[in-house]
Amino acid sequence: MAVASIAIDAQLLVLLVTGLAGRGYIAKHRRLSDYTAADFDTLSAIISQAGQIVVTPSVLAETSNLLRYIAEPARSEIMDEFRRLISDVEEQHIPAKDVAAGQSFSRFGFADATLLTMTGSTLLTADDPLYGEALRLGNRAENFNHLRGARQ
Repeated sequence: MAVASIAIDAQLLVLLVTGLAGRGYIAKHRRLSDYTAADFDTLSAIISQAGQIVVTPSVLAETSNLLRYIAEPARSEIMDEFRRLISDVEEQHIPAKDVAAGQSFSRFGFADATLLTMTGSTLLTADDPLYGEALRLGNRAENFNHLRGARQ
């Protein structure tokens, strides 16, 4: 999946950051029970083909909250990795009033609605309803569940 830029939802960003901090942390993280180290490898391979990772401030905030669902010392190591990743991603600000005015706001919440408002990037998500909505809106999107199944 070679694309110029990829927008990643918070759940996959948690997988990425946790795996970068230490593959063994994936099995220990309370918010990653559906994922394995092999999924991290698949995600890393997909991201390596993208020119840029694009995020929104709300996705970063949600990711930060989810990352903390692991005990120390892993939590500090993961947050240090998150700090490094933040300096490498492109952050796009979408005004809150624009996000709230969109049809997707009530159904998907603020963070995911910002992803649906973005244009120019391919959305990568494992959230089936979010993926479907992105396609319905005419956005480019890939379902990570389809991609991880293809590599297994």
